[in-house]
Amino acid sequence: MEVEAVREKVKAVPKLRFAEFNGAWSAGPLEDVLDLKSGYIFKSETYVEGGRYRVITIANVQDGRMSFERLSTVAELPDNIRDFQVLQQGDILISLTGNVGRVCLVEVDDCLLNQRVGKLVPKAQVDKDFLYQVLRNEEFLNAMVEQAQGGAQDNLSSKDVLGYEATLPTLPEQQKIAAFLGAVDRKIQQLKRKQALLEQYKKGVVQQLFNQQLRFKRKDGGEYPEWEEKRLGDVCEIAGGGTPDTDVPEYWNGDIQWFTPTEIKGKYVSKSKRTITKLGLQKSNAVLLPVGTILFTSRATIGEVSFAMEECATNQGFQSIIVNKHNSSEFVYQWILHHRELFMRKAQGSTFFELSKKEMAEIPIEVPSLEEQSRIAGFLMALDAKVAGVAQAVAAAQQWKKGLLQQMFV
Repeated sequence: MEVEAVREKVKAVPKLRFAEFNGAWSAGPLEDVLDLKSGYIFKSETYVEGGRYRVITIANVQDGRMSFERLSTVAELPDNIRDFQVLQQGDILISLTGNVGRVCLVEVDDCLLNQRVGKLVPKAQVDKDFLYQVLRNEEFLNAMVEQAQGGAQDNLSSKDVLGYEATLPTLPEQQKIAAFLGAVDRKIQQLKRKQALLEQYKKGVVQQLFNQQLRFKRKDGGEYPEWEEKRLGDVCEIAGGGTPDTDVPEYWNGDIQWFTPTEIKGKYVSKSKRTITKLGLQKSNAVLLPVGTILFTSRATIGEVSFAMEECATNQGFQSIIVNKHNSSEFVYQWILHHRELFMRKAQGSTFFELSKKEMAEIPIEVPSLEEQSRIAGFLMALDAKVAGVAQAVAAAQQWKKGLLQQMFV
């Protein structure tokens, strides 16, 4: 039976539409157009290392993709497993516990459906790819999160999912929209793969550069001098931070940017959430840091780094690095990124999960000549720019698709 014949007709028309279609879309619960199948209850003792069949749990269902980082496997099919619990490429899955409402497609064979993951099976005369786009919509995710809230752990029931009101067009229009959005998704995936390849390439190059397996030559073809082993304190000044008294209004809302560790999320930072005054700087342990300082988080989360693009100060969760004129700030920044585990190991040896100024200064670092540092820094900066360019293209494409969904769906 045609879906539009069994669903309530409503006066719903999208803002953006293919020219050959007209008329209102029809609304009704998802149970009109799909079934929800539950997964098999696997016992932990049945899991084996490197088994033939992958067991898909809620950890593997990410929004829009499958993740295989935490993967359980079994050697053979359980005797009483149902046919629908053996997954096929293209099956639609939804997380029913924890981070509920995440939807993805099955991408590989030899997968089995575990409990608390649902399999959404479209009924006849409904385009599966169109339904997938409906279920990936932000409105659906928000509705599922709202439905699941209230218990000790968020859970979705079949009623929660199948009771969701969706508005759908006729089957031919569904197919047209699904084909178009599928092409958009493929373009986004291509960009993501390009970004991942560039990031992997940079990781390999950085490994070879800092292990000195890969060396630059002088412009005249000659060799650069051997690298020297120093302490981090030999190549930079290290400065801590502080927090002015929060009960004194005169210390706050001034002209000095004042960062906390949660604000260190990219290569460059300029504006902080809160600012302090000159008086607040004087009356605390905070230090005015020059432009180009490497802000290094040294408490709780160790080793997040950003360049300060303005004069600024930080709270006490930092040991900021001011590289001296004999060394390249960009080289030191890239070196820190590559050796983050070294800093974390130092912190784990402390009473608290924190790095002191003294501990930071004693960390060994091998450095080449300033000229070779500059060559390395310039090369890695160019790679970073390429990665950032592709990342921006991914973000722009995702934002464009989000706008399309808002206009093409009702």
